[in-house]
Amino acid sequence: MKFVLLRSNAFVRAARKTLKRQPELASNIQNTLELLSTDPFHPRLRTHKLN
Repeated sequence: MKFVLLRSNAFVRAARKTLKRQPELASNIQNTLELLSTDPFHPRLRTHKLN
């Protein structure tokens, strides 16, 4: 099951700023977002439940 990721304006701005300063991170960011949309609790993401 694939989840839909909603990107806020703040996220888009931060991503653009990061990619402008460090364009080599583009593939890492893309891979992480793809992993997040397919499996939000994958161990590599280190996500956890909020109390």
